[in-house]
Amino acid sequence: MKFLKSKNENSKWAWLTLLLVGIISLGVISCSEDEDNNLTPDGGVEAESGYLQVYQVRTPSGVVMYANIGESFPDKIDLSNSIELGSNIGVVASGDNFFVINTNAQTISKWEIDKSTFEANVTGVLSYASLGLTGFVPIAFIDDSKAVLAGFFDGVIAEFNSETMEITETRQIQPLMPGSSNGVSASITSNGIGLENGKVMYSFQHVVEGNCCDFPFDEPTPFMAIYDPSSGSVEYISDERLPIGGLFSTSDANGNWYMSPNYYLEVNRHYFGLDDRYAKYYTIRVDPNGNIDPSFECELSSAITIDYGGQINAVLGNEILVNYQDIDTWPSAYSDRWNWWGNPDFTNNTVIDMTTNATKPFTAFDDYSLGSFYITTIDGDNYFVATTLPEGADVSNQQGDLLRQVSFDEFVLVTEGAPSFNVQNVAKLW
Repeated sequence: MKFLKSKNENSKWAWLTLLLVGIISLGVISCSEDEDNNLTPDGGVEAESGYLQVYQVRTPSGVVMYANIGESFPDKIDLSNSIELGSNIGVVASGDNFFVINTNAQTISKWEIDKSTFEANVTGVLSYASLGLTGFVPIAFIDDSKAVLAGFFDGVIAEFNSETMEITETRQIQPLMPGSSNGVSASITSNGIGLENGKVMYSFQHVVEGNCCDFPFDEPTPFMAIYDPSSGSVEYISDERLPIGGLFSTSDANGNWYMSPNYYLEVNRHYFGLDDRYAKYYTIRVDPNGNIDPSFECELSSAITIDYGGQINAVLGNEILVNYQDIDTWPSAYSDRWNWWGNPDFTNNTVIDMTTNATKPFTAFDDYSLGSFYITTIDGDNYFVATTLPEGADVSNQQGDLLRQVSFDEFVLVTEGAPSFNVQNVAKLW
């Protein structure tokens, strides 16, 4: 296996075990113990473990997703033993099963796996077409049989039984805003995070693209919503420090969540002439019950220069690891605003002390020109997807590898991608 080691040899602390519940297409992860001496009903011997790996493959006709199930992760992307799931879909793992959300068909398919052969079959399909939901709809699992479909842009939240695959509750809520309107793209940036009080927390961000240079927002947009299944109520939360939202990507050892800022802040500020709210990249802290910590505030851009990004990938004590881009000069023409994308000289990973603003270099991901981001934790090990553009390749041919953390500055290459082939998400099923 290939090891990636940071050149920052003075970094002695290890990352905490992160608890991310999905970011953008993978959700709840759990495992179950073997029973009946590992014998299946047909007499086969169960594998001791089962792992799910989701691939994203770029083709001339669009992006196609695949699922690979095995006793371990493969060394390289393996489409020959994978299931083609289709385009415009999301995958969520829960217990021993995984669920596929097909946005085009507006269905959710439940896939069960034979633990001796790893054969996967659809055992239930739920159609949510009658709910009037549009775009990608995330799933959050409240328990082993209860799950939530959140249609914030359409004003509908539904609960369904993941064992019987039947909708059990439908509720009308105040819609956030249209998912796409007049050059504005709004997206849900977390699948849904289960809180200690039984509620579910979501994050949002808004992006203005393709409609330069008339900015549509005068007030901060909601960056967070909290759904209470017991009452059916939804609370939208806004904050001046996060004027167009962000994403939950990291929690600490105490179960507090940290909101990464909206990647597009500086892009929008530069081309739309916005005020200082859009020039500062903040993070806030939210406790395990979804309450904003009023005593905590950290402006990332006071320690580093962020032109794009700002995702917080790890928290340990007062220190955080931040991935971001710092470009030389913004192109004068709005149509050229992405001509710097993919240049490895602009991608950075830096450790910031949130108390002192002191920074430390982090170089373990320097071989990946598009950076790396945390996706999940399995058995105490943190996993990242690291992406790069092979030399001379078009941006659509980016390659995404799966990395496992060994220590703060050392990583193992687990699964190697290929141009146009990316490891997208992973989960341990049992």
